[in-house]
Amino acid sequence: MHVACRDLTPSPSQLKNDTFLINGMQYLPPPPDPLQKPPAWVPEYTELGKWFLETSDIFLDSCQAKQKRWRRKFGVVTARDSLQQYIETQKLIKIKSFNIASDGSSARIVFDYRHLDLMHNPTLRLREEFSKPGSEYVSIGIMLWSEIEEDTPRVVSTQGEIFLNEYNQIKDLLVNGMFLYLSYGSFEEYGWVRGRETEFINAIKEILKESISEAQMVMELNEKLELDSLWAEHIVFNRNYWVDSLREEK
Repeated sequence: MHVACRDLTPSPSQLKNDTFLINGMQYLPPPPDPLQKPPAWVPEYTELGKWFLETSDIFLDSCQAKQKRWRRKFGVVTARDSLQQYIETQKLIKIKSFNIASDGSSARIVFDYRHLDLMHNPTLRLREEFSKPGSEYVSIGIMLWSEIEEDTPRVVSTQGEIFLNEYNQIKDLLVNGMFLYLSYGSFEEYGWVRGRETEFINAIKEILKESISEAQMVMELNEKLELDSLWAEHIVFNRNYWVDSLREEK
């Protein structure tokens, strides 16, 4: 009689990439608890990185302050050209490229510092991302347009002028086939449903009555009624107005 025997000889231990395995199971270092959330990645900056973060903040504040003063005193064109010259000739921080919008409203600065030179512990994903052409260098956009608005005299409209402007706006919309006008505080929306107003409003109510999530309501308003996603979100957010209307009907 032949008896089949299993080979119970344990497989040899192995050392792979500083990990000690026995029978294919990780032994050292102890494997992480699968139920434990991995620690969040916290960037560790090099000395250059620490210096860059502090200096770039000072530099950007300087750009905005100078552009604000030049624009108020000399106008858009001179302020734009002066900011261009300042950035090209300053010695505080290295610049790789600089572009400013023709109206002086914003600018894009590409610094001559690589992301991977500023961090001690970039993740594998960051290494891949910051190694791509066009992504190696630190860049930032800065808004400049509103920097002088606080000093611009405001013309306050009378209640009559406000009413007339609103009237003319809605009249123009009606002439061009626009019907729906809904207002939620400071938010307003318009819909292209002239001639089928009741049908459109009832369709909104039917969607809001459904036992579905808010996200699904937004999706249905967007897909079935072609309402802009932002408008749909506001309708769902303010659906109590619609619900109250439904109760009155009942």
